[in-house]
Amino acid sequence: MSQVVTTWASHFSGTIPGTEEVSPSDGLSFGDSASGTTGDQTIDVAVTRLESGTGSGLCSTGIPLPPGTLEPGNTDKVKVVVNSVEQQIYVEDLSGTHPDGTVRSILVQFNISVDYGSPLTGQVDVGSGVSRSTEDISKTSVTWDTPVIVCTPTSADYLISCELILPTIPVADVPGSPDYLEDYEDNFSTYGDIHWNAEYPAQNVDNAIICNYYDRVAIWYTWWIRTGAFDYWRRGTLQAEEYLSYFNSNYAPRNQSLEGVELHYLLVGNPDSKTAIVDQAKNNYDTWDDDLDMTSENIWMEGRIQSRTFMSYLLSWRLGDNTYSWSTYLESALTKILATQDAVTGAYDNWLNTDHTPDKHVPYMTGLINAAFIRYYTWYDGDSRIPTAIQKAIDHEWDNLWVSGDHGFLYQTGASSGQPDLNMLCVIGPAWYYAYSSTSTYLTRANTIFEAGVDYAYQGGANTGIKQWNQQYKHGHHHLYWRLGSL
Repeated sequence: MSQVVTTWASHFSGTIPGTEEVSPSDGLSFGDSASGTTGDQTIDVAVTRLESGTGSGLCSTGIPLPPGTLEPGNTDKVKVVVNSVEQQIYVEDLSGTHPDGTVRSILVQFNISVDYGSPLTGQVDVGSGVSRSTEDISKTSVTWDTPVIVCTPTSADYLISCELILPTIPVADVPGSPDYLEDYEDNFSTYGDIHWNAEYPAQNVDNAIICNYYDRVAIWYTWWIRTGAFDYWRRGTLQAEEYLSYFNSNYAPRNQSLEGVELHYLLVGNPDSKTAIVDQAKNNYDTWDDDLDMTSENIWMEGRIQSRTFMSYLLSWRLGDNTYSWSTYLESALTKILATQDAVTGAYDNWLNTDHTPDKHVPYMTGLINAAFIRYYTWYDGDSRIPTAIQKAIDHEWDNLWVSGDHGFLYQTGASSGQPDLNMLCVIGPAWYYAYSSTSTYLTRANTIFEAGVDYAYQGGANTGIKQWNQQYKHGHHHLYWRLGSL
């Protein structure tokens, strides 16, 4: 199959010629988990110059790897061939490992001549049976956010197998029926182009935060993973560069969007991205950790702060940082957040509301908590408390806050109308719980929430609906995988 790359929009005007179509290779078959396996990988890649110009330059990229591919320290088991010529390379393990202990991503550098608009094709071979026949080159320190030449995998199936994000499916595999599934993807392309062309670059810190609210960087990278279309890799990288240029580790957690920053580190290799995550996590711990269980009656504590503080710990642990005891803090934070859930109703307390009372359940904030817990369950520890907590919360929301006539959940307990703009933040709970339990009731609910989100959520336009568009696509695509009935 062939994947059509949308019109380029970046620092550079126009479309980069020669990149309109990407023909991805067959990677691991979708649904075949690479976890727990070992074996050599041949990764089809495109080598692309990002700036106008010709001639030789340094290609420097993070290449993600599936679980089971490369043991730490075995960088001699990597080879790069471009246009049938083996390259002299530098290779380095980037921080963090898969649950099986194998490397998540490697930094690969080599010098090559490639013209703007004329990408080259190549392969990166990785595994125990791979050896190089060329001399290595020295490392060039990565001090940039966006490199000049990059080498990126082109297969969506392969990229999904790398488990950079929670499970999803290739855009090309989305069923044609019911119609709202394809509409979800079509709307992403249509409105994504509108938002990108109008809102990048943001030009000031307030706009940079707003444009990346709910993590637009991660959204662009996710659609690269789901399509292999290089334009989305480029958008994610440029948006990450912009966000990081204004980054302050004192951001309040509700303004934090760190999963995209983690992907930027793994795909570009700039250590500053890892440092930004860890610094933010440290500040979150020092500022917010004592209040996560709400016993201190901090009137600002709510689900966004809980979930994003929790995620900063998880990402710091996942990147292998050992400057703080992230495992200890993660497990403690899980217990603290669970303590704010009513044992009978399943509702979570939230202090941040108009009358500062801790008794208002806010469905989209619970969606953020569920999303963080699912990542913890998947990547760190399958804690048995998590499925129970998710089930209680989503049952409470459906029974008490879903308004079918408005096609959405109430914004919070006591509100007067449903808000379909927030559906895609809420759908992750019932979608995951269906895949976990095989209970069809939750699939029916998830389908209803998802369809209403596609049909009724505000997608915005140029410089409008910025946050709403991000909310639509941060988590919704995971439903497309979990609706198949498998974790």
